Amino acid sequence: GSDYKSEMEHYVRQHCWEEELDARGNEMPAFTKKIDKLARESLGNIDGFKNQLPWLVSTEAQNAYQFGKALGSIDTDSIAWGLIIGQLNVTPSHSRNADICAGYLDSIYPSDEAAYQNKLEELMSNDQLVPLIPSIIRNVAISDSVLERLQSAYTSGIVDAESLRPLAVSSR
Repeated sequence: GSDYKSEMEHYVRQHCWEEELDARGNEMPAFTKKIDKLARESLGNIDGFKNQLPWLVSTEAQNAYQFGKALGSIDTDSIAWGLIIGQLNVTPSHSRNADICAGYLDSIYPSDEAAYQNKLEELMSNDQLVPLIPSIIRNVAISDSVLERLQSAYTSGIVDAESLRPLAVSSR
């Protein structure tokens, strides 16, 4: 279908390689435009967005990073961010996936490092979400305060060594 829910499930929930990538593995402009459109629709339809959140923060959302990146670039009032964090708090840790947060933060880091740090500190202040931090920040610069908090969380048992693995294979 072409309604919001159907398009979210088609473009964000599942991989559609033939629509996402060209023969060289580059993201196709039409796919990017569709993700951007869905992000705008999500902010214009908060109730519809809330209904999608359970799977958007789960391992089911195959394109959550791309969607989060599009959402972060337009969510100037952090409405979606607050809803995402709220949903992560109630999602069981075994099925939780923070790719949407990684994309969201990656989109704001280059232009507003202070907002990025504030959102990261918000996550760091929630012991339940701290184990997600390494996978969220693996592609973005890490401040000393975040590293110190992760070290403290590791020492106190909030974060285990496996949770820190994404930092070891970071692209930066």
